[in-house]
Amino acid sequence: GGPHVWIADRAVLDHGGRSVWVRPEGSEPARLGALAAAGELRVDIAGSYGLEQVADAFRASATRHTRGKLVIVPGAK
Repeated sequence: GGPHVWIADRAVLDHGGRSVWVRPEGSEPARLGALAAAGELRVDIAGSYGLEQVADAFRASATRHTRGKLVIVPGAK
């Protein structure tokens, strides 16, 4: 029911969505933060994993059946 944003498939534009591409350097992370603060960016989180669970996150990613980002959280169990 919300906007469709994709970072790897520009076909999203055909469905009324936005394509967003940033590099994690310079002012780009701040730009993402500003979009999120303005309510213009929402990231679906498929799962959070501690460092000891990186292999589990990799396996989940390899299935290509996740919806959202897989987040690695240092210090999480």
